[in-house]
Amino acid sequence: PKTLLPGCYFSSFWSDTALVFTNILSYLMQNGKRSIAYFGACNSETDNYNLSTLFSLYPAFDYTDIFYMTPDSIDDCFNEFFKARKKYDAVICTNDMVGVYLIERLKNNDPEYFDKTFIISFMNSILSHVCHIPLTSCSHSNDIVPSVIHNMYRFLSKTKDLFAQQTISQI
Repeated sequence: PKTLLPGCYFSSFWSDTALVFTNILSYLMQNGKRSIAYFGACNSETDNYNLSTLFSLYPAFDYTDIFYMTPDSIDDCFNEFFKARKKYDAVICTNDMVGVYLIERLKNNDPEYFDKTFIISFMNSILSHVCHIPLTSCSHSNDIVPSVIHNMYRFLSKTKDLFAQQTISQI
């Protein structure tokens, strides 16, 4: 089969990561939050891309601001972050599950720190809505997804031997 992008053999869409991070950083700066940790990284392709974007948009961000999960435990990640927490007034979590985990652990271990720290995650999953916790979660606008899928389907139905990718640039 032919492909529009080398190595791409499936059709997909994704969010514009730079736009998402630009909005996150703008929100944090507007609220006086300037010391940012990235929590729950697992050295995946997505995490590496997110971190690369964060480094390019926010020069104050440093490798020491990344807290990695081990394959065996997120608890080790939390323990390392907890030791350094006073340095940070905002935390970006890799996804909503990690965000919920971090919030629950901080509420139990240092409620005062938790109360003044902004925690943001990715996915905007149902979890971020039903857990009744103060988690800000970012993702693409779900209102636009049906039209993206429809447009991709129309394109692919005319060119059956091609694959397509589309970036959603609205969040």
